[in-house]
Amino acid sequence: WSAFNRPIPDYILFGGIAVMLLIAVRMAFVARLNRRLGLENEELARERERRLLSEELHDGLKQRLHGILLVIQAINQHLEKEDFASARRTSRDALELARDAHRRVSHPIAELGILSRTEGEDPIGLLDSVFEDTRRYFHKLEIRDGLRTALEELSPEELGAAYRVIGEALWNAVKHSGAKAARVEAHRVGCLLLVNVRDDGRGFSPERQAGMGVGLMRERARRAGAKLEIYSCPDRGTTVQIRFER
Repeated sequence: WSAFNRPIPDYILFGGIAVMLLIAVRMAFVARLNRRLGLENEELARERERRLLSEELHDGLKQRLHGILLVIQAINQHLEKEDFASARRTSRDALELARDAHRRVSHPIAELGILSRTEGEDPIGLLDSVFEDTRRYFHKLEIRDGLRTALEELSPEELGAAYRVIGEALWNAVKHSGAKAARVEAHRVGCLLLVNVRDDGRGFSPERQAGMGVGLMRERARRAGAKLEIYSCPDRGTTVQIRFER
């Protein structure tokens, strides 16, 4: 209107300025409210995840300690009968149970730490413990790190899910697939951030085998709003992929 009506009357000029200021104030208020709601929703999600991880830690620790106790009792029975061969075999079972218990307990503890971490920390460094634990337990596994894409954009819940999936996939690669090498990588494809764990093991048929922690990995991915895919077939290795939409 002002382009064809010069000069602009003062009341229109000041009225327009007042309207623009009112719109700017309302926009700033809405933006601040959205940020506040977003932070509250994020904190609620973190608290829900902490509660679930605490329950998982409590239940898993009880079960695995009970299993170790039963195996130790069996070892004592073999020793009382002087059946040293059976005692050695059972002690190896106890060692495997202890390793698995350490892994099952340490992962929820690490995820609780991830949920409580402050911004600015290196998320790649949080995955080093997964690699070190796997190398310590299984010296024959070669782990190649291909995390080219930075993971800083992942939320704590998403990073915790990636941590759990990578740990489970590496453990399964050695324990169940007999892999000699595994590669962990991440890259962007359009609006997706893909984290892959590839191994050269025996492979399996995913539709026929729902064990080996697959259900746990799928549940962790679902709770973080991600999607888990497993590509494998006998004698062709396995690729575990978790997808995050950005």
